[in-house]
Amino acid sequence: KEFRHVVHVQPCPFDPRLPVEVWIDPGYQGAYAVLAMQIAGEVVRQIDEVYARGIVVPDIIRECKARPWWRRVRGGVIDIAGAQHQGMESHVEAWHRLAGLGLRYQPVGIADGILRHRTFLADPATGQPRLFHDPRCVNTIREYGLYRYMEVKENRPEREEPIDANNHAMKAIAYGLVANFGLVSGPRRPRSMKARIRG
Repeated sequence: KEFRHVVHVQPCPFDPRLPVEVWIDPGYQGAYAVLAMQIAGEVVRQIDEVYARGIVVPDIIRECKARPWWRRVRGGVIDIAGAQHQGMESHVEAWHRLAGLGLRYQPVGIADGILRHRTFLADPATGQPRLFHDPRCVNTIREYGLYRYMEVKENRPEREEPIDANNHAMKAIAYGLVANFGLVSGPRRPRSMKARIRG
């Protein structure tokens, strides 16, 4: 509810002086979301997205490498499930092998991720926005309007977590904000996490 199109959607051109991080929520049928992000102090800008359905990770990586910002990519984060092996190479290993990129990952609870996201849509101390999306990031922007909670029905408890659908970019944003700024109750500085790569 804190998201406002007129506030949070504005041109965010690629700044070649700043490094780029990729924030990733892997998927296949739902979507594979890769958000290209630049951080300047406490302000985070989404400069681009690679968002596709029914596409395998080598094709996603190939598309990312074709973007003008790829040469400034210095790291990224991914859903912790991206480190899992399900009878094949994990997403973390594929990004390392095909892109030379080490991705960080850690468990992020849904409620924790949403709370951290809200603090960047409107800083609790100042009310000012600290997260912006370029208008080209149409799928990320669309997800803000699709993210839904269960309807409250008579004599049933309200569910605190949103419906797990139409939220691939939303999840990627949560992973990236928590990785770089910590949980809301924790320190507000980047945290060091190591990706484990199997040889």
